[in-house]
Amino acid sequence: MADRLYMYSWYHGEIGRSASESILMSQKAGLFLVRDSSTCKGGYVLSVSENRKVSHYIITHRNNQYQIGDQTFDDLPEIVEFYKRHFLDTTTLVEPAARQIDNNVLPGQAVVAPPTPANLPKVKALYNFPGKDPEDLPFKKNDVLTILKKEEAEWWVAKDSMGKEGMIPANYVEPIPSRTSFSGNQIAQSNRNRTSAQTGGYTTPNTGGILPTTIPTTVPAMTVPAIAEAVQDRTPSIYDPMELKFQKGERILVTSMRDDGSWEGQLANGKKGIFPFRYVKIITSSPEEIAAWNTS
Repeated sequence: MADRLYMYSWYHGEIGRSASESILMSQKAGLFLVRDSSTCKGGYVLSVSENRKVSHYIITHRNNQYQIGDQTFDDLPEIVEFYKRHFLDTTTLVEPAARQIDNNVLPGQAVVAPPTPANLPKVKALYNFPGKDPEDLPFKKNDVLTILKKEEAEWWVAKDSMGKEGMIPANYVEPIPSRTSFSGNQIAQSNRNRTSAQTGGYTTPNTGGILPTTIPTTVPAMTVPAIAEAVQDRTPSIYDPMELKFQKGERILVTSMRDDGSWEGQLANGKKGIFPFRYVKIITSSPEEIAAWNTS
């Protein structure tokens, strides 16, 4: 199936959500691509630049039928042609995004992942995450989740206690040591041992593929204010003056971390505003460096 799909310029194969967003973010409405779903076995995702954001539409594949929303089709090309003539939310499909070529993998060539470890790592939620896309796995603060894959630096595939799988933001959780019973007393003790009651926004190593059996337990405790660095450009709507515009590599003083995933911050030029957490990575919360920022 994948060999045939690579005939179509809109099929991008096994790229993750962050990669698709980096391709489509801030592009003209209707630019789109189709990719393999990392959470829906045998399914796909239609990712579209739409309404100043990137929307992700799950396509399920069952009984030789493809379903997106309440519409059913015989194949993926039929879906693409249908939505070139019909609106998704605010746009039709206008133009396929240019495919990103991996020089190490030929189109249609299977990428073999390492075997799944027997003892999958656990993490504990630092914040509530309601989820905004069909691929997301919503969770609440203090929930314990099992990490299945780390396909991207900022987004991991996880499973909750009910067995539901989906994507979670990596900097909304903290690792729990392997081979540990996750009792309430142990979690409470872990909280007491941390140097700060409010943590989050740490950066984890991008190992790619399946996570190792044990996640490192030395995670820096992050407080606000903290200094972050933009990992991609952000150009919000001109009609919302509260949204912060910045470029990749710019540093931002984070002053507040909200439960809904939006953070408040200030640029070096004094401009203040809000932005989604996934656009940045935390660099430091050192009081000395914060003080140096404030006096610069």
